[in-house]
Amino acid sequence: MFDNLHAQSQRLLKRAPVHLDARQRRVAAGGLVTKLLDDGVQVIVLSVDDHHFHLLARFPDHQVRRWVGRAKMHSAMLLRDCGLKGGVWAVRCRALPIADRAHQLNV
Repeated sequence: MFDNLHAQSQRLLKRAPVHLDARQRRVAAGGLVTKLLDDGVQVIVLSVDDHHFHLLARFPDHQVRRWVGRAKMHSAMLLRDCGLKGGVWAVRCRALPIADRAHQLNV
């Protein structure tokens, strides 16, 4: 089902994909949460795996990409200090508003 999407993603890559180890995931998660909280975003849950993250949060306005972009930049700087070179996160993010309580619990 997702083979075509995966193939397209691979064609669009401008550099080799980045995979975070356990230590780098902790640094990335800490950086993301710290910056979001500093910006007044209510973080409910964040999950970081070796190549991306999922976030459930309440934002102060509808500029989700702005707030997430600031957090990604902050965590990328922390990861650079850990020796990870190059871009870590993709540009932009996919933001899906929570439709109802069942959707929230599923997320």
